[in-house]
Amino acid sequence: MRPAIRISPLPALSPEADRVLVEAILPDTTRMQAAVEYTFSVTKAEIDDLQWYFETFLQFDEEPAPAMARPIEQRLRDRGRELFRSVLDGNNEVRALWRAFRPHLADADFEIVSQNASGAAVHWEFLQDPEAEAPLSMQVRAFVHVPATPVPAPPIVLTPHSGSLRVLLAIERPSGTGDVPYRSVAAGLVGAAGTGNISIDVLRPPDFERPAEVMNNAAQAGKPYDILHFDGHGAYAGGRGKVVFEDPGSVQGRTFVDGRAVGGLMARTGTGTLVLNACRSAYVDPRAVKLAGGADDG
Repeated sequence: MRPAIRISPLPALSPEADRVLVEAILPDTTRMQAAVEYTFSVTKAEIDDLQWYFETFLQFDEEPAPAMARPIEQRLRDRGRELFRSVLDGNNEVRALWRAFRPHLADADFEIVSQNASGAAVHWEFLQDPEAEAPLSMQVRAFVHVPATPVPAPPIVLTPHSGSLRVLLAIERPSGTGDVPYRSVAAGLVGAAGTGNISIDVLRPPDFERPAEVMNNAAQAGKPYDILHFDGHGAYAGGRGKVVFEDPGSVQGRTFVDGRAVGGLMARTGTGTLVLNACRSAYVDPRAVKLAGGADDG
């Protein structure tokens, strides 16, 4: 059996501390668990630093950006070790669990259970054993966030056109040659299409109107797309996640489209499924939630 460890929120016993359940499955199927009460918080300044580091810094490789990044990187390591000491070294039971589990890290799945969408903002990815050089998320086979109550995805029902799964892959690269290659996602999808009854149309749209035109024409011809797959960038603006389309007519060369516009297009054209390869399109503002990882936010 593949080893796995899971951290789940528990109801707090006091307002001063959060509480989690740590569960582990060892390769020999041995199961261990321990409840831990701990305190850990993230300041607004740290949130701002993280946002700058993971979004803005990646666009600059010249000074002073690297010099500004170094103390943030050290802070990430320090806070990750502090979180580890608070949780996985928090009492004798969880210490015993961790000692038994640690030799199996390379083959393990690490799961963080979230009560709601805000759990995605908890920075468990920085959890770091003080005896290790890298965060646990970099040492395990898989590190994922999972909902406390999984909602099964509705089945994809093929529209009665040709019996194949019709996919429109819309590729957006608003930064042009400074962006990731066009084929980063497309190559894998087109290759996978050859293994089944799947039809993929690849579209390099200049703006939102182009995929709208193609989807409308397909619907009118009685062959609507089953899936719209957006490969591009996302943004958080106006209190919601958005996808970024190219817009040659604007000063910035891009425009931001929210879920209402995309959903409306899909409803009008009979397209039932949306796949997003777009950072921040499902972003939850961490300033609106408590980042301690308690029962309210995983």
